[in-house]
Amino acid sequence: MERKLVKPEPVTLTELVGRLPSLDDDAVICGRKPWVAEGEFVVVSFNEDYSIPLEVQDLGYVYFLEVSLARDVLSSRQDEPLNAAVDLLLYYAEWDAYPE
Repeated sequence: MERKLVKPEPVTLTELVGRLPSLDDDAVICGRKPWVAEGEFVVVSFNEDYSIPLEVQDLGYVYFLEVSLARDVLSSRQDEPLNAAVDLLLYYAEWDAYPE
């Protein structure tokens, strides 16, 4: 049984970063590539098998980061301005590492 979307309307990554504290820890952020700050992202629940819901994939969204991981990445740099926090998440999602 597939779970329903947590936040079905697309938002920018910049908007999502501002909303991270209020998002469910178990949710996952999916985005349409190319991933850019003002690109389209949605927040959804994983299926029971931890896959991205097919209806989300069918709309062109792919896994970006789990909400809990995005929070962890940003917690290392809490005093960053919003645009730097967004850039950090974009880098981390693409390279699975922190920038040097």
